[in-house]
Amino acid sequence: MKRPQIYIYTIFALVLLLACSTLRASNLIQSKSNPNKTAQYNGHKYLVIFDKVLRPIKSSFIKEDVIKKTAEAKFNVYGLRIHHSIIGRTRNNLIKQTADYCQKYNISCMPIERGSFKVTVNEKNDGKCVTWKDGTTSPVLSPNLPEFWDKLESAIKPIAEASKTHSSIIGAFVDFENYYTDRRRLGDYYSVSYDPYSVNAFLVHIKQPQQKLNYNQTYPWIVENKLQQQFVDWQKKLWISKSKELRNNIDKINPNFRFFVYPGETTFFVDAIYSNWGTEKAPIILAHAGSTYRKTPFTPWHDTVNYCKKRIKFAKEKASKQHLKGQMLSAIYSSNKNLSEEGLGRIAQVIANQTDGYWFFYQDVEGSPYVHDKIMNAFTQANQAILSRNQPSVHTPLQQPDRWIIDIFTKYKKINAGNVPLKYIDNKPRDYSDINLIRANMLAVKAKKKDLIRLTINIDQSDETSSRADYQIIQNRTHKVIQTNSVNVPTHKIEFIAPEDGLYWIGLNTYFKRYRVMQANAPLALLAKGMSSTFFGDNSLYTFPLHERNEPFELEVMYQNQFKLNRLNVDGFAANITTMDNSNRLLRLTSAKPIFDLSKLIRVDFSGSQKPVYRVITTNNLIPFWFFKKEDAILPGD
Repeated sequence: MKRPQIYIYTIFALVLLLACSTLRASNLIQSKSNPNKTAQYNGHKYLVIFDKVLRPIKSSFIKEDVIKKTAEAKFNVYGLRIHHSIIGRTRNNLIKQTADYCQKYNISCMPIERGSFKVTVNEKNDGKCVTWKDGTTSPVLSPNLPEFWDKLESAIKPIAEASKTHSSIIGAFVDFENYYTDRRRLGDYYSVSYDPYSVNAFLVHIKQPQQKLNYNQTYPWIVENKLQQQFVDWQKKLWISKSKELRNNIDKINPNFRFFVYPGETTFFVDAIYSNWGTEKAPIILAHAGSTYRKTPFTPWHDTVNYCKKRIKFAKEKASKQHLKGQMLSAIYSSNKNLSEEGLGRIAQVIANQTDGYWFFYQDVEGSPYVHDKIMNAFTQANQAILSRNQPSVHTPLQQPDRWIIDIFTKYKKINAGNVPLKYIDNKPRDYSDINLIRANMLAVKAKKKDLIRLTINIDQSDETSSRADYQIIQNRTHKVIQTNSVNVPTHKIEFIAPEDGLYWIGLNTYFKRYRVMQANAPLALLAKGMSSTFFGDNSLYTFPLHERNEPFELEVMYQNQFKLNRLNVDGFAANITTMDNSNRLLRLTSAKPIFDLSKLIRVDFSGSQKPVYRVITTNNLIPFWFFKKEDAILPGD
């Protein structure tokens, strides 16, 4: 008697299941036809790529394959960079063409616009440059000028117009960084500008006589006349008014059009405009920068992840204090040499867990297509994990070394245990305490399988700052990191067992602290390329001469502080010094006579004034290594 009732329940359950499946399918179709709505309202993460690699930035068209590759890598927003030389109808056609391809592959499109505009000679003469308190100018239009806001609106309006007919366009990325020459650290973004034009516009506003002032006279005059706070308040009200006007004009075209704005960590200028560029229909999205900087080469991965989280937390708290309502994305830079491809993808997951997504600035990547494939593969895996919400622990140690180390391996493919003229471990005690190193260096050691390598480092204690040292042990043949650690003691023993015969690297960084290798049970050599080879004070080291040609021996020296190397002797002869840049911080040092005897090492004596810090890069010697002691090297014929 109960069977009919069971059948009824079963049929009801099947109908309900079918209805839910249909509804879910309907939502998926809707999200595919309009990625804009999905990303904004359904809790999806923004996985944005800002591309300067797949498509040449100066190109006036885009290939479909670029968007196809972007979609295959599971990015859901393509950031279109447009060179400033591409204007008018050509520019608009490029935007629409990109949007069409994005629509085809079910991803969103976001054109990128600069929020800074280079001044003309006449505008500079008219006192319209951004001007800082000290009278220094940046060659961009002051944000108090009507021309500034006219240009900004003229750049964004066509994108908003295109978004009406191309639903894949979700908004515009507005970049307030100053890309023009004479950049100053304080001048990357806008603050209060003391340009003569703005000062006179302010004086008209408060009904006072205008003044004939040069750029370096405006701030002192404002302070002297006790108008500083009034001047600041006037600028802020002007920015608020102009930003509201721009938002209202965009709303008339497309009220769902969103502003992605950089920088995400607010400055005085963006404090005023950010709260006016976000609406209930189109919340603002803050583009935060800098969360992915690894503090130093060789930093343990766990510390890198925590540092990234700390930076993001700080940015979110800062935005919250400004009462900014919207979303936040954080940046990843392909140019960051302190991360491997694996590390870039892992950081993407860290950011997506902490924010509403990330923006990947894909630029300045040198190397073969294989390098690009590795980067895209790493992001494909990361994006799949983010979208599936089934992510492994981001704290799992990385298997790949940093990309700057890989660059060295790639550039010097012939570096291996067989051709590096360094003797194998012999377990004889060595004292290298007369060599002063600082910052990041790469030490080489050769060992047989199961050999135990030991060395003791001592970090300078002349001040009370941290004695932290980060280090990695890297196997040359496989490029794999076999050990990583961070310590914070003045004296530390580094030990590892060689898994096979071969060459190993000890990557070591003590930040700004001087350090020495007090003891080692194996000969050591120092790589003299890339970010390595940074010394402190006076040192005497050995290296091989160049090739068999009759040429001088050359070094490049980059100073890290105001003190300079005042003498360099090569085999007893004073080297010639040539300045290579205007700051006198980069020098080329050339031996006074040719050196081409490959049967012996040459001795190089560095003598500086007041203990300089300097990075030394050998430019044309045969084997790019420094040896601490002559007996550690294998000479020809040995």
